[in-house]
Amino acid sequence: IMEDTNDERPKEKNASSSVESDKEKMRSPASLPASQEKVSSSSGTGTSSGNTVSSADTVPTQEITDSQGVELEPVWGVLHSMQPEFYSLNLRDEQYTFGRANSCDYCFDIKTIKSTSRYKHYSKRHFAIRRVKLEDETYQVFIEDFGGQNGVYVNGVKIPSGRKQTIKTSDEIGIAYNNFNVFLFIDKEKDSDLEVSDEFSKKYITHKLLGKGACGQVWEVWERFCAGKFAVKIISKTYLSVSPSSKDVIKEADILRKLSHPCIIGVHDVVDLPQNLYIVLEFAKGGELFKRLEKGGKLPEKIAKLYFFQMLSAVKYLHDNEITHRDLKPENILLMSTEEPCLIKITDFGMSRLVEEKSLMKTLAGTPSYLAPEIIKQHMGLGKGYTKQVDLWSLGVILYVCLVAFPPFSAELTKTGQSIDEQILSANYSFQNQPWSTVSNDAKNLVSSLLVLNANDRLTTSAAVAHPWLQDSEMIRTANSLMSTVETSLEMLPQTINLPSSAEKRCHTPNSSAEEPTAKLSKC
Repeated sequence: IMEDTNDERPKEKNASSSVESDKEKMRSPASLPASQEKVSSSSGTGTSSGNTVSSADTVPTQEITDSQGVELEPVWGVLHSMQPEFYSLNLRDEQYTFGRANSCDYCFDIKTIKSTSRYKHYSKRHFAIRRVKLEDETYQVFIEDFGGQNGVYVNGVKIPSGRKQTIKTSDEIGIAYNNFNVFLFIDKEKDSDLEVSDEFSKKYITHKLLGKGACGQVWEVWERFCAGKFAVKIISKTYLSVSPSSKDVIKEADILRKLSHPCIIGVHDVVDLPQNLYIVLEFAKGGELFKRLEKGGKLPEKIAKLYFFQMLSAVKYLHDNEITHRDLKPENILLMSTEEPCLIKITDFGMSRLVEEKSLMKTLAGTPSYLAPEIIKQHMGLGKGYTKQVDLWSLGVILYVCLVAFPPFSAELTKTGQSIDEQILSANYSFQNQPWSTVSNDAKNLVSSLLVLNANDRLTTSAAVAHPWLQDSEMIRTANSLMSTVETSLEMLPQTINLPSSAEKRCHTPNSSAEEPTAKLSKC
């Protein structure tokens, strides 16, 4: 990164034509510039795109014009600030220029931006955003680099110097650095399909859909005034186990908010609205463990041990606070970084408290590979209940998958002649496949000590932590270092009622030495 000194300093604009006088401004609670707009002399008026999270015209603004009676063009797009020193910008005109020069529509020569070490790397005329009307009466939006030394990036990819390219809604724009995204672009004419109330949309802007489940969706969102990225889980109140009244919902949500462990995803905010409950969660940059395994294959045993130790620590904390997860799987294990190794966090731990049993069982039925046998029996109407030991079985399946990148139980394993439920109910799995030849005996022993049919004979969290495979001082130091950045609160929470177990015991016996078929890893 080089200091940009090539372009000439423009002449100062006089007071009557200053940029500050022809913008409408609004300040965030932190007194940082939060939103500015150019004023047009056209007679157009602002319009709303409906109750969507990304309806940027819900942001409060104060109109500051040079004369009375000047009306604003409708907002066609928004640049939402992703960094606290920058302000958000409602796009009304067809062109905007950005840079340090006072002649730019968006001038970087303000206190909050100038106070950063990055300021010297911004050009006096850095880039422009233009909206062009096409022959079919639709519009296309372009971003153009002005040829400065340090350039502009779209989703981490640098635009060739002096060139332009199209941008679309939810694109992230970086300045001077490929990993320093400054703006999130929202195209108002191609707004999000997510419809929510004005109350929620005033606080958050949607970015993209992260996933869907039986009880709702998960979206990536940005908090409007704090430039923070989060994930919001939207749960329809028709699935709630508690009364949809605000008092009962907030009581359960507060229990989740009190949970504090470095390997449990944090609850940032809870928005309780008549139809839906919005749980705003800490954002995990590295994504799901499932996607890591799907793309990168099995984990090195050293990394698998580190990640499993963190999972176990989190589940032990939940169990100590009388919370059973019931839906542990690689999709619910999140990586906090794209680097390896990294801190991991468990999510969706609150579903067992908030979602009614019938709805939860419907969700679990779609993820049978990781289900404990006692849950399957319960679903079949054969069991008498289950305990928190179901989470230990699921952890055993996850560890198996981490070590070899394929599941122990799968409908693809037709050679067994059993359905996936039958495989689980008989604990019919194998260590005979070739990938297991490089896995230590201690690791295999831990897996087999978790995948035990009788829940009472299955390792508890405390016993699993004491297993020989996890007595690795170097790994523990690394885990403690990763977890030390988050303060852990051991406050005990209200108890939940656990039903008695009716599981049967079946200690695993290795299958024949013949090579067993393997199943590909599939998303549940």
